[in-house]
Amino acid sequence: MQRTLLIVIVMTSSLATADADRASGYVEVAREAAERGQCDVVKERARKVRELAPVYYETSFVTDPAIAACLAERVPPVSKPGTPPLSARRLVSELALGTLSGIGGLYLGVQAGEALCIGGSREGEEPCLYSAIAGGLLGGALALSLGVYVAGTVGDEHGSLPATLGGSLAAGLVGIAIVANAESNDAAFYALLGLPIVGALTAFNLTRRYRQVSVTVAPLGIAGRF
Repeated sequence: MQRTLLIVIVMTSSLATADADRASGYVEVAREAAERGQCDVVKERARKVRELAPVYYETSFVTDPAIAACLAERVPPVSKPGTPPLSARRLVSELALGTLSGIGGLYLGVQAGEALCIGGSREGEEPCLYSAIAGGLLGGALALSLGVYVAGTVGDEHGSLPATLGGSLAAGLVGIAIVANAESNDAAFYALLGLPIVGALTAFNLTRRYRQVSVTVAPLGIAGRF
């Protein structure tokens, strides 16, 4: 009986050693594949090593840095196709936040332009007028673009802040041109105030897309072990 038990133990030990040797051969193949970026090959070898030698798998296979990187492979970002449908609620939020922030930016820009008085003179009936206009345009356009962008990027959508700012500045310049050539001061004033927000809203919503979502997968149930 003891002899039989000893034979069984020796045979079991020999099989375990053989399996570990085969598993170590898989490690070399998997490491080379990982360095070449062939993570599908790494995952195939991982399954075989885990079946052959579970202890070796836990202590040696998944602890290799290159192999571990493949087993915790980062899936490429996925995004929903097309442009998100235009939501009236989102548009109202963009308009409200953009207008409020734009008014604040306009005021601060005008004050900064007058204080700097770039290219003007503090003497006369309208001192530093052009500097104040430029400051108001820049301050208002930047602030309202940020407001539109912040309101529009809530949730799973995003847009382009540079495009939003560009649309606001371009529309503001059109407003200034209207003021310079208008016969009615009231109409020109409303155009100067309204066009930048319209330009920002238009540019932002033309660049709206769904956010890309990245996920990390840890196959074979090894998450958090290395």
